[in-house]
Amino acid sequence: MPIEAILVSVLGAAALMPVVAMLAGWRPRKLGVAVAVVAFAALAGNAVRHAPRLATVDNAANRPVEVRSDGFVSSKACQSCHPDQHASWSGSYHSSMTQVAGPESVIPDLDGLELELEGVSYRFERRGREFWVELPDPDFFVDPDYEDGEAPSVPRVWRQLVMTTGSHHDQDYWFETPGARAVQRLPIDYRIGPRMWIPYGWSFLYPAASPGFNPRGEWNESCIQCHATHGQSLFERGKGEGPRAAADTQVAELGIACESCHGPGDSHVRLNRDPRHRYRLHLSGGEDASIVNPANLSAQLAVDVCGQCHGNWVDRQPTNVANAPNRRTYRPGDALSETRVYARKKYLDPGDTSGNRAVLLREIEDIDSHMRQLFWSDGMVRVSGREYHGTIESPCFAGGGMTCQTCHVMHQASADRRPRKKWADDQLGPLMRGDTACLQCHPGLADDGPREAHTHHAADSRGSACQDCHMPHTVLGILKASRSHQVSSPSVQETLETGRPNACNLCHLDRPLGWTAARLAEWYGTPEPSLESADQEIGAGVRWLLSGDAGQRALAAWHAGWAPAQEAAGTEWIAAHLAPLLEDPYHAVRWISFWSLRTLPGFEHFEYAYVAEPPAWTEAAERALLQWSLRAAPRPGRPEILIAKDGSLDSAAQARALAARDDTPFRLGE
Repeated sequence: MPIEAILVSVLGAAALMPVVAMLAGWRPRKLGVAVAVVAFAALAGNAVRHAPRLATVDNAANRPVEVRSDGFVSSKACQSCHPDQHASWSGSYHSSMTQVAGPESVIPDLDGLELELEGVSYRFERRGREFWVELPDPDFFVDPDYEDGEAPSVPRVWRQLVMTTGSHHDQDYWFETPGARAVQRLPIDYRIGPRMWIPYGWSFLYPAASPGFNPRGEWNESCIQCHATHGQSLFERGKGEGPRAAADTQVAELGIACESCHGPGDSHVRLNRDPRHRYRLHLSGGEDASIVNPANLSAQLAVDVCGQCHGNWVDRQPTNVANAPNRRTYRPGDALSETRVYARKKYLDPGDTSGNRAVLLREIEDIDSHMRQLFWSDGMVRVSGREYHGTIESPCFAGGGMTCQTCHVMHQASADRRPRKKWADDQLGPLMRGDTACLQCHPGLADDGPREAHTHHAADSRGSACQDCHMPHTVLGILKASRSHQVSSPSVQETLETGRPNACNLCHLDRPLGWTAARLAEWYGTPEPSLESADQEIGAGVRWLLSGDAGQRALAAWHAGWAPAQEAAGTEWIAAHLAPLLEDPYHAVRWISFWSLRTLPGFEHFEYAYVAEPPAWTEAAERALLQWSLRAAPRPGRPEILIAKDGSLDSAAQARALAARDDTPFRLGE
């Protein structure tokens, strides 16, 4: 028997001795003596389980490796003392953000799979626990000066898939660069829900001509900052040929692990190996200063913990030292502002005296383009994964101390009986998906009377749902809409100035902006802006679908499949205006429109060759419109949604709206 097991057995027996003696009638003079013996024995047993661990080094040569350094000890060191928290973290999508590619992490069945997307074929094999892909040699150099027809054909090679990223909505795959730890992205993406493969670039709101293939080293330089724990690119320490091959990329742990939020755990583990330290801490009831608990931080420092990943920022240090191994980096409990500058509209004011504007202009070559890709023109964030910006710009944060933890919980409580996967979907606390989240601070609106007086909707309707009005889905990313995370109130004037759909018309897609403006004026005294005739006559949702820019079309198409909007605006007209978007020039708009179409009655099984050539898209658009027009149910004429008096589509009006579409090139910077 191992010595550790023997010691645990002995200590366990010692712990039981006072209990047995007491049952036999013996009583110690001081109960504390017996309790201390039991406590000491139990703590000593824990000390054995927490025997010092040797630093581990991942020896893989063809991908970033896990190295225990700089005080990071990995989530494995947390498990024995914090089993419940470790279990809930393990069931979260944070834990599986980046993984070594293997049978447990790769979601689709790759063995023998053959695909062809955008004219490129891929062949997969499983070799034991490894997965391999055959593809055109990504390192083959073709001289751009070759005349047409003279360029050599690109040879095909086998490369091992060494890492995965994502496990919630989609999964990406990274293959080896032989002789280096700089991985390369497989240029196709697996969508988990519908079980579909699509070209990687199609996952984002990019113009169709945008390249979808990303160069090697992208994960090492960019993704590593948020998709791993304590990532260090370390290109300058690598071996191999070429600037990207020279990488010795290291992480404390693949994925977003315990120490991402709690900070390096070495001191905490080392101190708590001593049972006397733990016992003193327990008796004092004090906070363990050897580890960071975000729940005990100030509001600003608490949101900073999440903002280290859920924000858009540049390093305060110049780029040429940003990857140096000894640079100052953020640690939970620090102020993010000490090491980073976050892109905020107020920092771009020429009168800004904080020095932040100068850092942003130094690090971002085209700051205007950068801001357009991430924010609406008034500075409200419009791309997912940047929730930090919405939170810190909210009056509830500035004046009420609202933080990310007000609604979200990083560990599912034992009393929370929801299935682990349901909790992990967004890691909201119990009831936090609904109005309880807001009623924590606004209890006066809990009763039906005050609520209806405030919302002018029935208390039990979605029109009285706090978040739908004050935190609408005006953010786009991962081919879906998300809540803004910036608490605000509906405003038609802001819609006119920024193009951002307002909360009222994201439910009432069929109503014109003029209808919304009149009600906001009547109910809340909001000044009515001057509107064009089309804003007074045509449903805002119809205009965004047909004439909006790519971002507006995508948001309107998502809401066309959103149950509360379908309830408020009806469904009898939606398919007619989603049909043209099946041949939209933006792949993301086509994707969102297709899945919204399939939420409509009669379209649940509509077939669409999404990854086919454009003629197939046109055929699908025509087929969807025909299917809509042949429905037997009568429709009332509604000119505001382009339905003629006889219930047919006003094709001429729709054609005019499509001809007025805003085709300004648009790229969302996810």
